[in-house]
Amino acid sequence: MAAAATTDIIAALRSAWSEYQPAEKRGLAFGQRLYELRAEAEVVQGGTSFYNALKEATIPHSTAYFWIDRYEASVDLKPLHKEKRPNRTSPESFEPIQKMALTLLLDGFEARSAKEPEKQRLIQSAKDWAQARLARTDL
Repeated sequence: MAAAATTDIIAALRSAWSEYQPAEKRGLAFGQRLYELRAEAEVVQGGTSFYNALKEATIPHSTAYFWIDRYEASVDLKPLHKEKRPNRTSPESFEPIQKMALTLLLDGFEARSAKEPEKQRLIQSAKDWAQARLARTDL
């Protein structure tokens, strides 16, 4: 009986896969069918027979679970991905950041010049290059 159910699931998976490949743009119908078939698959030791059925139906498991996740998110069964840094805001402009970077650059230039006066030409060239990059100008 379990073998017949697995065979039915494999046949249904192959059918869903062949229908999905040429036509489905968003894949949600395919994801829904996979979601339903995964629910029907019996649980065996070490996982479900669904994973093995995907293998036999030659459907990449990454593709299957991608569309299952998309379907689950579309019907609010699964929350969408959370922002890793929810309190992060994008700056209004680059100017304050640019001014601070130039200030830090000059402070570092003065400290490095005092520490290694024998490398003054190299330090000056590095400062000029960095300032040009931050100011978005050519040398």
